[in-house]
This record gives sequence, C-alpha cells and structure tokens, in this order.
Amino acid sequence: MVDLSKFLPAYFEESEERLVLLESGLCQLAVVKDAGVLEQTIRAVHSIKGSSGTFGFDEVCELAWAIEDVLRHAGNGQLALEAEKIELCVEATNLLREAIGKHRDKEELPIEFMQCLAGRLKAAVTV
Repeated sequence: MVDLSKFLPAYFEESEERLVLLESGLCQLAVVKDAGVLEQTIRAVHSIKGSSGTFGFDEVCELAWAIEDVLRHAGNGQLALEAEKIELCVEATNLLREAIGKHRDKEELPIEFMQCLAGRLKAAVTV
C-alpha cells in the first residue's frame, strides 16, 4: 500500500483553495443563478469530495457529496436553489473547513453534526 501521508500538505492547501471557490460560488449564486458559476461551484465541491475520499476522510467525503448533490439537482432543474438551500450549503461548507482543519490538526471530528447536516442536505433534495 502506498503511503499517502507525504501528500497531505498538498491536500490541505488545495482543499482550502477549493473551499474558497465553493464559498465564493455559493455567495454569487445567492445573488444570481448563473449556470457557469454553478458548474464551477460543483467542480470545487467535487474535487474536495474526491481528494478527501483518497485520504479516507469519509465524513468529509459524505458531507461534500451531499452539497454536490444539492447543486447538481439545481443544475439539472430538479431543484430550485432557494436562499434556504444556499444557506444550508454555506453551513455545510463551513463545517467542511472545520473538519478538514481537524484532520490536519489530528483532532476529533464533529461526526454527529456532520452526519446530521448531510442528512438535512439529502432531505432538501428529496423534498
């Protein structure tokens, strides 16, 4: 098995860059629903999801997937991207940042809260 620990610094740096893009995109989408901004925002969270999965950060991956699912449903016209859904995605993005930081600092994750928020995002898609 390959030791991925030497790649962790790059993961943390790139995750922060993607989180900034995700936040920026969500803020822009709160003002105007632009397909290009939505696609960039989806790509940012998709990258966080994929890289987190590579390192076995399953809770981060699950929460990122839930955000991505909301955004993809909005992009497909299956879901209206209302203010409350954007606020939920912003809340989840803040929690992603916290969780990634806790992985970096080798601290305990707020797993129950992460699972609860992922559940709320999933529920937003099924409504």
